[in-house]
Amino acid sequence: MRALVLLVSSAALAPAALPPAIERYLRAEMERNQIPGLAVAVVKRGGAVELAAYGLRNLATGEPMTVETPVELASVSKPFTALAVYELARSGRLRLDAAVVEYLPEFRIRGGAQSRPILVRHLLEHTSGLSRRDDFLVPCCGRPEAGDLAIAVGRMAGARLRREPGQAFSYANSNYVLLAALIERVGGEPFPLFMRRHVFATLGMERTTLDEAEAQSWGKAAGYEWRWGRLERASTAFSGWYGASQMKSTAADMAKFLSAMLGERGAACREALEGARKAGARRYGWGWFADPAAPWLGGQPVLEHGGDIWSGNAAVLVAPESGLGVAILINAGVRRAQTMARALTLGALGRGVPPAARASFSERPDNWAMVLAVASVVIGLAAVVWARQIWGDLRGGERRLGLPAGFWERARCALMGGMALYLIVLPATAAMPPLRALPASLRLSLPLLCATVALLLLVVTLAGLAPRRTRRPRPGPPARRYGSWGSAA
Repeated sequence: MRALVLLVSSAALAPAALPPAIERYLRAEMERNQIPGLAVAVVKRGGAVELAAYGLRNLATGEPMTVETPVELASVSKPFTALAVYELARSGRLRLDAAVVEYLPEFRIRGGAQSRPILVRHLLEHTSGLSRRDDFLVPCCGRPEAGDLAIAVGRMAGARLRREPGQAFSYANSNYVLLAALIERVGGEPFPLFMRRHVFATLGMERTTLDEAEAQSWGKAAGYEWRWGRLERASTAFSGWYGASQMKSTAADMAKFLSAMLGERGAACREALEGARKAGARRYGWGWFADPAAPWLGGQPVLEHGGDIWSGNAAVLVAPESGLGVAILINAGVRRAQTMARALTLGALGRGVPPAARASFSERPDNWAMVLAVASVVIGLAAVVWARQIWGDLRGGERRLGLPAGFWERARCALMGGMALYLIVLPATAAMPPLRALPASLRLSLPLLCATVALLLLVVTLAGLAPRRTRRPRPGPPARRYGSWGSAA
């Protein structure tokens, strides 16, 4: 990998440099996790701002990451969507306790019976009853209809609520896709334009956008994903959905956002935190995970949100009592941003920076792809060996092909065969994300696993349809008969 390049950039906010201990920590994290490029914003109430960028935005060209380089925010987009909802509610154009169908009458789950009880507030808090299984009902992955929120709302008719609205928290991107549709309908403008004019512009965020072409013209960072143990340029077309993700921003712009959240514009943050205090536990509100007493920060209240896609990672954190905000932007799917944001918070507050660490095995989807690939090979070989044995038995006359005699044997064959056919078509069904939405290694390993397990089930079915013949006992010597006293008769 290219040597990491350090670049501390200036911006309109006249930032100071990060403390040496924090810089050493960031460099160590980048080295241990092979992070190509990273940008940081640390904001303190009162205007003090520290901005820095490290590494490369493009490994092929050697262009450095800067604090003005746009990076995918992924789910860190949600606090911005919630802020737009907050402004519409504050102006009286949107009521939080109104049913979603009042604004989106076409939102009809099960003919409307399940969607009518869902309130706008439920979408904000992820308590609508929708789950992540419903996310991919919404078009994605560069398809022409991916940005059409009217189509997205129509597709949500195929959702199935797992809980009654308002009962329990269940994080789902589809909640915030519906909020984006609400903003578009009530605001009277396309969602990207509304966000630009009424959120980004009012915060002074001049290089934040939902438009991929615009972000590219500003020098957007190339995204990188893990592929069979190596960090490669991302090939996935997935970047999320309007409302839930797809926003691109810079460290300098995120500093402006954090300054606003620590000031008068942070009313939504304060409401989210107040809701968590009343509940006496960590909860979700206004696009934030709000913890009224975070143990890692000595019981202080914390608002934070992370964002993960296969080719990027971001995190934003606000500690209101300490008057501190932190944002981390990474152009690779390494899932370290939230951990790093907490470490920077501790360092900025003088509590010591924890040591850098590698991402765990489970935090890298590519590791699971390799496990699935190995499992597929083992299962496939076992199926082939067994199939050859059955074929040999058929040719040798030790098996015969035909329906089993018993009901349960026939039912088992039908079940195994049906499961095999289901696994063959599974990658193309709505039960799995579209293959275009997955990184390259998972795009291969998941269908391969489905195919090899299906092959094994077909072999099991064949074994049931071709049972071994019942072997007759070989004739032995005639039995000798004995008299009553034990002598031969």
